[in-house]
Amino acid sequence: MCCVLGMHGLALRRPCLMRALATTCSVKCLLGSNTAGALAAEWLVASKMAFSSVFRRVNVKELISNASVYASATESSGGMSLVFRRWATKKTAGSTKNGRDSNPKYLGVKKFGGEKVEPGNIIVRQRGTRFHPGNYVGMGKDHTLFCLKEGHVRFERNKLTGRKWVHVDPMAGHVLHPVYASGSTTAADLDAQL
Repeated sequence: MCCVLGMHGLALRRPCLMRALATTCSVKCLLGSNTAGALAAEWLVASKMAFSSVFRRVNVKELISNASVYASATESSGGMSLVFRRWATKKTAGSTKNGRDSNPKYLGVKKFGGEKVEPGNIIVRQRGTRFHPGNYVGMGKDHTLFCLKEGHVRFERNKLTGRKWVHVDPMAGHVLHPVYASGSTTAADLDAQL
């Protein structure tokens, strides 16, 4: 059922416009077949209404704006039925913001309390100073604690502040620096004085 309707020199081939013309002229018939369209066209000609007068009464913009979007295809009660169809298209793949990861840093305590260490052994790898360097323990620029003298590791915690210290108890005993050893008294000197 395809009708050619002229409006100001423009040819429109729309079955739905014929359906709209029939409904505006109070024709209550189902326009699903060719015979119903022919009946509507004959009724318009019989009533001596030109297509131009119908278009003057019914504005095309009004027909489109009053159309129900969710109307079924067989609805003929009013307005122009618009059916939106979606073509089968493949959607483009979206990008993701994930998919990256950093290498593991292997942080933590490497030598535990009581273990034997040699100079240069790493005792703790850390971010920040969870553990502070104590006796015979050095600290690198990334806060890594390492041993300065051969001995055994000892962990200590201050009861007041809660600060944790790491010490190395040297195997050969504590040795004072030569600057301090010259001015201090030794244990043998103390025994001789008593």
